[in-house]
Amino acid sequence: EIGRAPHEALHRRKVDRHFAIATKEVTRGQWREFVDANPEMQEIADFDNVYMHTSYDSPMIAVTWYEAAWYCNWLSEQEGIPEDQWCYVKNQEGQYGSGMKAKNDFLKLNGYRLPTEAEWEYACRAGTSCSRYYGASESLLANYAWYVMNSDTRTHPVGSLKPNDFGLFDMLG
Repeated sequence: EIGRAPHEALHRRKVDRHFAIATKEVTRGQWREFVDANPEMQEIADFDNVYMHTSYDSPMIAVTWYEAAWYCNWLSEQEGIPEDQWCYVKNQEGQYGSGMKAKNDFLKLNGYRLPTEAEWEYACRAGTSCSRYYGASESLLANYAWYVMNSDTRTHPVGSLKPNDFGLFDMLG
């Protein structure tokens, strides 16, 4: 693809399973519910990020993989999904942090999880083979993504621009 760095080479992957993905990013409001339900998370939660535009409907940013995995397990718990179907295990100290991992065969479990790189790429491109799901033109980017040229270096409410053809918002930017 034009404009890609050498380490961004396309590579084919087959996703031979069904998967679900949220139509919008996790908002600060949704994240706050998670933090409020987990006192140990309150010590590390960062809601004062200067790049977040609004207090409730902006995407939650600056989250570690460990925190995101913890959120996935929490969502699974909220849905009543049995713990043996949760996708992530705590580390040896019983914490969500360094040393934790995804369970063996986590792709076959029913709990919430982060998408794999191949799943995310497929969802982002919405079945297309060009660099952007709406086409290759950069002139349309501001209709689909918040980025350096149109964002005023702030996040904006999730789902406020056009979705891709799968109905997913904010996949670029």
